[in-house]
Amino acid sequence: MTDFHCQSEHVARKDHRCGFCDATIKKGERYSNSTGVFEGDFFVWKEHLDCRAAGLESMRLSGEDFYQSMWNMDDEDRAWIKQDYPTIFERMAPHD
Repeated sequence: MTDFHCQSEHVARKDHRCGFCDATIKKGERYSNSTGVFEGDFFVWKEHLDCRAAGLESMRLSGEDFYQSMWNMDDEDRAWIKQDYPTIFERMAPHD
């Protein structure tokens, strides 16, 4: 369970790595930045805005109180995101 959580949107001043799709958040791109404490551990999670939308939707559909990176999802969830959020998979292409 999350002890506390703060989410905000920023414009990247440098390149970052997206925690959801593992692609680069490029300098000048808007992104989501989340910080907090989960099960006693501090975290920072940066992600593309569409990755955040996909993660929140998967959380809503699953009933879970968190979501994980694309690399830790099962094939069924990845297929759903590929269908509904194809731009995320386009960014992941070099990794597939």
